[in-house]
Amino acid sequence: SSIVNISKFIEKIENINEYSNITNLNLSKDKQTKKYIFKIEISFDKFFIKNKKADIKVKKQKNINIFKVKAIISNNVLINNKWIKQNEFINGYKLIEINKNSVVLQKNNKQINIKVFENDKYTTSIN
Repeated sequence: SSIVNISKFIEKIENINEYSNITNLNLSKDKQTKKYIFKIEISFDKFFIKNKKADIKVKKQKNINIFKVKAIISNNVLINNKWIKQNEFINGYKLIEINKNSVVLQKNNKQINIKVFENDKYTTSIN
């Protein structure tokens, strides 16, 4: 399907080199033509350098979950660089709702509303 092809394209863009960075992603469907409209902004700014997995040093944190939503495409959400679908789990939280610019994760009675990033500032509200 076209959504799967878009997902593969995004993954290729993110892995072109250590400078490629998707800064904005928008996917919508034209109601009349029933075709997807896909807009993507990519930066190749040399000041942005991706962390390599081998170079990352992780400090232990006590029960702190940080979720970063980079993209929402149909029923697929890119959270913390992992694609998941509605009703799937990430770090013990279930993805229960997908909106145009945000998602809702739930664990027990705790819900987290996460908006797609804007200007590298992530907005999270916990209910």
